[in-house]
Amino acid sequence: MLHGHETGTIVRHEDGEYIEVHQPLDEQEVWLRVSHDDIAPLELEPEYNENGVRRPGYRWDRFKQALSRFYYEERISPVTKAEYDEAQHHHGHGNADADIHAADAKDADKRLTEEWDRVEDEAK
Repeated sequence: MLHGHETGTIVRHEDGEYIEVHQPLDEQEVWLRVSHDDIAPLELEPEYNENGVRRPGYRWDRFKQALSRFYYEERISPVTKAEYDEAQHHHGHGNADADIHAADAKDADKRLTEEWDRVEDEAK
């Protein structure tokens, strides 16, 4: 999610580095993925109030808290917009960078196709 969609294209640079080309997410996809609220397990008030009187409905609240913990305690929190923006800035995966990598991948694909065609022609 932080890098975009995987294209399945791996590019080898002249210095030997391999990278996987990612297609950046458009604004609507980013909004759909970061617009969720982070739901945490319920926190309960104490069983007894400041006067030492047991709070009514405490047993029902404990049941709801147990269900809440079951569903939300070990849940992975969704990415926030700030985290997404920071990852884009930190990793340098802006649209211009992705376009450069995509152009490199297309160029590499074109060179490999031409070389393959040449090899097939020589074999005939």
